[in-house]
Amino acid sequence: MRSSKHQKGSSNFLAITIFVLLGILLLGRMFLPVPDLSESRTSKQLAEKKADETSPEFWDVPESDYAEFYDEPKPSIVEEALNWKQDYDELVGERSVDVSPKAVQVPINSLVAELGQRFKSAEDPDSRKIAFQAMMSALTRENARSMREQVSHLHHESPEFKEFHYRWGKIGGSDAVMYGQQTKKPDMLITLAGWASAEPDAATDWFSNLPKHDKRSYANQGYMMRGLVHGLTDNDPSRALDFVQALHETNHHQKGHMVAVMTGRIVHAKGPEATAAWADSLPEGPVRAVARARVVWDLGKQDHGAAAAWVEGFSHEPDAPLGVEAMAKVWAQNDIAGSVQWLETLEPGYARRKGLSAAYGYWGALEPESAGLYLNQQVNTPDRDFAINGFISGLAHKDPETAVMWAEEITEKGLREAAMVRAGHHFFRRNEEAAKDWMQGTPLSDKAMKQLVDANNHRKAHQHRHHQRK
Repeated sequence: MRSSKHQKGSSNFLAITIFVLLGILLLGRMFLPVPDLSESRTSKQLAEKKADETSPEFWDVPESDYAEFYDEPKPSIVEEALNWKQDYDELVGERSVDVSPKAVQVPINSLVAELGQRFKSAEDPDSRKIAFQAMMSALTRENARSMREQVSHLHHESPEFKEFHYRWGKIGGSDAVMYGQQTKKPDMLITLAGWASAEPDAATDWFSNLPKHDKRSYANQGYMMRGLVHGLTDNDPSRALDFVQALHETNHHQKGHMVAVMTGRIVHAKGPEATAAWADSLPEGPVRAVARARVVWDLGKQDHGAAAAWVEGFSHEPDAPLGVEAMAKVWAQNDIAGSVQWLETLEPGYARRKGLSAAYGYWGALEPESAGLYLNQQVNTPDRDFAINGFISGLAHKDPETAVMWAEEITEKGLREAAMVRAGHHFFRRNEEAAKDWMQGTPLSDKAMKQLVDANNHRKAHQHRHHQRK
């Protein structure tokens, strides 16, 4: 009897234990914020994904694919080219160019002064537009400097400021361009663009005779090239294409940026859809890659569904990664989960991994908790490595201690160590003592440790010099 009661008690205890465990699992399912990204996939998609992950091609990732992600992520070529003022800011920061306003004698013109006053005092957008167009109708080579005084108060990115200088460049040529040496605002590029759009031969010859680089003057090819390509494209896109292809043939360091500038002007003139067709007509290679990526930024914001369908159509091609990355970023700006879902439907390969790294960069910066939960659901694959790498890039700025722990999850040794170093830099800036403890307890190579220590010492020396100057 005692044995029978003992067996019955054990059975009851086992039943209660199972019931409690099921209750815990049910409550966890109900209340834990697990992202609902996988539920929308069909059984067919899941089966295809599983088949992909077991194929040799999925795991056979060349070292070059990883190597690009070893350094701190930077804006893409296209993103940098979208900013007119970038070259100006870099030049001011790195070169000894005097950008202080010069004491320039500007001739007085009563008609221009009257038109300018009407423009400045306009009380509504329509009156302002009419007044500005009256100024532009009166613009001549002779009164251009006086006319510039009437727009000098405007921000350099304002439409009127740009249009004035573009029009002045059309009629003023090199004199109009070089007048910008005497002004503080970045107006030389847009003025050269106007000249190149009207007289491409003369503008190109003038540009060719400039020094390649000059720390004492903006009048050098490195700085002025963007304006020339802008104007050449407005005049004849095929001529601009010849120019940028020549840059690629010589491996010029600005080759990618100039393709993006050219493509942006074609988008401006013809719209994203027509420019997408033009980009598709280009030969396979780096020019087409950048051109497509540049179109994605405009088409994706206008109609991200159409843009995604277009990118998906070429995502398997060798020069697709930049376009896929651009689509991932444009989509992730408004819908991170949607961007990741879309990327997971693409053919396995470098383009998909590059896109995942970009999308997870947004996810790590904006919603790190749900990103971490979703990553924990993934099996160890190259896709997960690249996703974690991007996730860390977004997370490290706000939570470097968690970022370094996530970096240890990367399975590929080179990428793992590079990610740990990048996250470690942020950790040292946030909490040096805790970062030192982490570094000593982490199996980093001597080279990686030296990178972290040297960067930290450099940062402290820079801070010390800064405080001394104060």
